[in-house]
Amino acid sequence: MKVTVKEILTLESFHDVEVMAGFKGMNKEVENAYVMEVPDISAYVSEGGLLFTTLYPIINNEQAMTHFITDLKAQGLAGVAIKVGRYIDDIPDYMIRQGEAHDFAVLKLPSNANFSILTNDILTRLLGMKTKELEFRESISAKLHTLLLSGADIKDLVSYVSVITEKDIIVVSQQLKYIDSSIDSELTHFTIHEPAFKKLNDDFSSRVEETSLVEINHDTYRYDELIIHPIDAGNKILGYIILLDKESNQKDKTEYLNVIIEQAVILLAFLLQNRQALLQKERNYLDNFIRDMINHQYSSQSELIQKAKVFKWNLHFPNIIMLIDLEERSPDKRLSNYYHILDSGVITEELSRQLEISKDNCKVALYNNHIICFVSVALITNLTTKLNKAGESILNRLKKFSLLRVSFSNVFYASNEIKNAYEEAALVQTIYKDVDSTHHFVKFYANLGTYKLFHLIENKDPLHQFVDEKLGLVLVNDQKNEMELIKTLQTLIKNNLNLKKTAGDLFIHYNSLRYRVSKLKELGVKLDDGNEMTEIAVACQLLTYLNETQ
Repeated sequence: MKVTVKEILTLESFHDVEVMAGFKGMNKEVENAYVMEVPDISAYVSEGGLLFTTLYPIINNEQAMTHFITDLKAQGLAGVAIKVGRYIDDIPDYMIRQGEAHDFAVLKLPSNANFSILTNDILTRLLGMKTKELEFRESISAKLHTLLLSGADIKDLVSYVSVITEKDIIVVSQQLKYIDSSIDSELTHFTIHEPAFKKLNDDFSSRVEETSLVEINHDTYRYDELIIHPIDAGNKILGYIILLDKESNQKDKTEYLNVIIEQAVILLAFLLQNRQALLQKERNYLDNFIRDMINHQYSSQSELIQKAKVFKWNLHFPNIIMLIDLEERSPDKRLSNYYHILDSGVITEELSRQLEISKDNCKVALYNNHIICFVSVALITNLTTKLNKAGESILNRLKKFSLLRVSFSNVFYASNEIKNAYEEAALVQTIYKDVDSTHHFVKFYANLGTYKLFHLIENKDPLHQFVDEKLGLVLVNDQKNEMELIKTLQTLIKNNLNLKKTAGDLFIHYNSLRYRVSKLKELGVKLDDGNEMTEIAVACQLLTYLNETQ
């Protein structure tokens, strides 16, 4: 704990001390006391100190005297106590003006003041407060640990802390999602203004008082009406503890508040880590369940529906599968981002909102390096439009992680169609990722066009033969000469044979493109024959499909 300049003046030994300037700085906290015995005192003091001096070391140095107060203020000292009567008759007027201008306490000590007694009284007061703080910390720590050992959960812990701090408490996750609180069951609405919250520094020293940071039921709270502290474990933030402190006169009501929060954070970190470990186990079970669903490991549809209830999943048919793919080369970062996305709850929130269904009708998990989501879509009108809006909203909220791609299967009506639906959504990912690898997208299997027709053909041999007939010579040339003629041909088709735009897209000179076009014609590609070009375009699409699915 710390003591203010104002509180120090209440000590008996400070009875004859007079405040000369800096009345607005009397609430500055004092952490130590120093006596000035050298001219360059700044090297020997630290922030929060109260300096005692006769000014003897600098009495004959006009520049040092003139800058004395401003230098101490810059050092972060709480104030200065100057003894008069021996080396100076009175404190210079300019020092008093500087102290008043900077809200820096300037105290006048009588000629009989004893530095040893004064500083010793301050240090004794600080030591006594520190001892009381340590005793209080041990007491709170013991009580909270006893509570934890008795099997208390997050609700029990915050309820106890709420009682001793006389403040309502809310615990949120790293993603600012509500976890628990000391507030009774009357809590019906809770939101955090995420952009404003993110403006806060790690130590929450930045100010956003004008913004309503938290909304609870019908009440809003600004930053200065809250006490916020991160719940961290090492370098990882697991969540935040928020104390509601709407009444300004309640700020200092609970002594040792920081100690209580510090001890509570330690145990909350432990409970949140356990919670995350349990959540990860549940996710692993869900991932395995979905894998078994896709691979037809359940004997009946009713068994599947009953099993889903274990995961609080209201599974019913018809259903649709949504896949989300994240562009990230690092496997570890990719997995980390996937978990951040799952923790955010954004996917189920947007699907529930746009489709007007319960969140229990959606289930999100990781499968085969994708995020997979099953959505029950019975009785939903304008389904494609609503799914597209949901996909776009999900992209907008999650694009901060990386380039994202969303794909939807066709609607399926029975459990034995799940594997085929997954393959449909996966095919959309592979096809469109190859067609346009640099943009977000929301795509549907129903709109795959010729790719969907290729997928429906079980015997792929005729497809390979068609590609060989139309593009065989071009493929052989690419293997030998690395001219990228296939890529050139695909880009030409995409740009409706516009040479200038194609050259720009390929980042090659116009004359280089003309040479490639000439080479394509030599290899039998008839760019000026409409019917032939239609078949060439189909062959190029087919080549992309076969490369992605073989």
